Amino acid sequence: MAILMLGNSLTTRNGMPGRLAGLLGREVAAHARGGARLAEQANPATRLGSATAAALAAGGVEALVLQEMSHGPATATGRFLESVARLAAMAREAGAVPVLYGTWAFGTGSAALGRLGLSPAEMHAAMQAAFGSAERECGVAVADVGAAFWEAGDGRGVGDGLLAADGVHPSEAGSELAARVLARTLAGGCSEVPGPAWGTTSTHEPPSLWSGSSAVTLAGRRLGRAPRPSHVAPARPGRARAFDTRVRVLGVESQAFGERKGAH
Repeated sequence: MAILMLGNSLTTRNGMPGRLAGLLGREVAAHARGGARLAEQANPATRLGSATAAALAAGGVEALVLQEMSHGPATATGRFLESVARLAAMAREAGAVPVLYGTWAFGTGSAALGRLGLSPAEMHAAMQAAFGSAERECGVAVADVGAAFWEAGDGRGVGDGLLAADGVHPSEAGSELAARVLARTLAGGCSEVPGPAWGTTSTHEPPSLWSGSSAVTLAGRRLGRAPRPSHVAPARPGRARAFDTRVRVLGVESQAFGERKGAH
């Protein structure tokens, strides 16, 4: 697969990997289970970790997207950074580019936020600080979905309509915005990836990935540095098709998405 996503329900909710595949015209797969932390993905002795190590060893992964457990970056920052560093090293060893999927603060008044004893602004600041540390210390690009969610709320909280009723998981609109921020980051800030279409006012533009002579290409765009350069043919805009073969990933039914071979 071109893109392998490691995460939990914040990654898989509302078919977000399929949305990302449709935007980029590339195959996307997910290794995820509810509540999973990146430490589990980095540990080959676990079921998730074993599958991730095998996928990287098999080759063909061009980008490894990392999503930590919802509040982990804010409440267990050290453990989060250790996991990101380890997975980023594994990605680079396999010739893949590591990208951090930066998630969001919990919704105002949600039970989950109350259990943390934080205000929305405090959680947002802690998450952003952790993502900045990961970028500096681990050398990963950050698809800052949390910043996009926050800006959609005019800096007072997550934008209306982006979270489900529990104040933790994304709504349909939230998953769509997440997919678009990820797509733009993976495509190097490409303006050809459409912006949100449901009326949020967010102007957040994710940063481009590193450029350099040893860059891989995804959907015809420069993706980032990799130990071994790899190139794929540009996708044809608007002609991506979802694979119709359902697969089981670690006991959780999910789907691999991307261009159907020979599709046009």
